[in-house]
Parts: sequence; C-alpha cells; structure tokens
Amino acid sequence: AGFGKVSVKPLGIVDGADNGEQALRLALDVDRYMPEKQIVLIWGATKATEIEEMTPVLCSKASCVITVAPPVRNRIPSFDLASQVMQQYPAVTAVDSLEEAKEIVSMILPKDGAVLVVGCEELLSAWMDII
Repeated sequence: AGFGKVSVKPLGIVDGADNGEQALRLALDVDRYMPEKQIVLIWGATKATEIEEMTPVLCSKASCVITVAPPVRNRIPSFDLASQVMQQYPAVTAVDSLEEAKEIVSMILPKDGAVLVVGCEELLSAWMDII
C-alpha cells in the first residue's frame, strides 16, 4: 500500500512502507503534501520491517511516535519496536491497541495536525476500521 489519505479532520494518511527506500519515498510525500503539519506517527512493524533504516527517516517527520503491534503472526510487539526506535528517537510510546493509539492521538494532536499510520496492510486496514 502506498501513501493514501483516509480522513480529513484530522488529516489521516496510511502507508505500507516497510524498508528504507519506501520510508524515503514516504518522507518526500510528507514534505510535499504536509510541509507545515505537526505529525503523530503510529507505527506497527513485522519481522521483515527494516526498523533501523526506517527510524531516522520516519521519526524526523514526527512530533511523536506511537508503536503498536500489527494483527499478524510475524509482528514485532509494540514495546519491542518502541525499544528499538528509542535508541534513535526518544519521543516514543508503546500501546496495546490501535484504539489506545487513537485515544492518545485525540488528546495530543493539534487541530491542524496529521496522523501518519505506517505498517503492513492488515494494520492499515484495522486503522481504517476504527476511524
């Protein structure tokens, strides 16, 4: 899944990036379409995700990162992903569910902010089911 808008207020974007090259493409899209937005990144990773390569690229675009575990067998638990991200970027929070992530976003996202959800197709689909 590529860069796609799923909601307007707040602006919600989903993307299936799972490697460094795709993260760079996503970062260019964020710069192009949301240059002035404060972004909350919701990120779920699988064992195939290039976390070390993606972290500096994705986190450079976010005011904070919320990690979740995608609903797939080869998922990385949210606390494990948060621990890896935290080595490069300190503003990260691990949550138990997308519903919890959504609740946090509703409390911290400014009116003109955006939510960027990155992960496998199952995670993106689950996000679209709850928004």
